[in-house]
Order: sequence, then structure tokens, then C-alpha cells
Amino acid sequence: MDLYAEYAEKAGALHGVSLLNQQKEKLLPLIMEEKAAFIKAEYGRLQQIMGAEYSVGDEQRIFHPLPESQRRSGDDRVYGDPEELTLEELAMLPHLTHNIPRLGTMTIMPLIRYYPEDISRLRLLADMYQELMVGRACPDTEVRALLTGHSEYLLFKKGEEVRIIT
Repeated sequence: MDLYAEYAEKAGALHGVSLLNQQKEKLLPLIMEEKAAFIKAEYGRLQQIMGAEYSVGDEQRIFHPLPESQRRSGDDRVYGDPEELTLEELAMLPHLTHNIPRLGTMTIMPLIRYYPEDISRLRLLADMYQELMVGRACPDTEVRALLTGHSEYLLFKKGEEVRIIT
């Protein structure tokens, strides 16, 4: 039985708070597992952009500002721990840009590039996590997308076959 069919069988008669609790119990560990797989696969790239400048119009901002205490001795560069990043931060990253002035023009470059699969998957994870944390059950379409794509996404990020034992 696949993950979604198993979930649907258990959650079919549930409504309101009991459905929310069921979703939190079943979905949050999967969401966190996918977040961890993404961070592990992209750790170095994420570490490099923590504390980096990005642009909103003409205004410069800092992505996930880091304290001075995290500077490595003798180095002006700050290195953060990507595990501190929230799902919302991870989901918004591919949409952030920074402006580079060049010969009287402005070049707009992405802060980081993601695979298309990562962009859509992290947006799904962030939206579902937010819904569950504010006390709302996730729509069935999102639950189906998470459960039916979970093993495939982990395989994509980890590069090995993943089998979920329930």
C-alpha cells in the first residue's frame, strides 16, 4: 500500500482537530526529513550565501544575517549553519537576486540557483509546515503531493533508493 493510500484510509473519517493532529503526526516528520535531505545535499552552497547581500529594488538586504561571533579566525567571511534556515527561507532563496553594477549598467543575478524540482518541493514543504503550525489542516491535494513524491524526492537528493517502513 502506498503512503497516500495508507494515510487516506486512516484520515478518511477524521475532521477538525483530530485531522490536524493526524497530519502533524504523519506529515511533519516527512517534511523535516525532506528539509534535512535538501540541506545535506546543498550544505556548502547554502553556507556560502548565509550573510550574503541581496537586492530588493535598489535596497540592499542581508540574507539570514549572522553574528560577528561566527567569523572564522583570520577570515572576514562569516559562515553559518544551514540547518538554522527555515523552510520559508529555503523556499524564497531561488527568487532572491543581487545587483551587480557593470560598465554603467546593472546586472541582476540570482543569489542561488535551485533545480526546478527543489523550487516546487520546498514551496510545498514551506506551505504545508506553515499551515500545520498555525493550526490548520493541509488540503488533500498538498498531502497527496507530499506523500506520493516523498520517496522520489529523497532519492533525487540523496542519490540512493529510499524505502519507507511503516
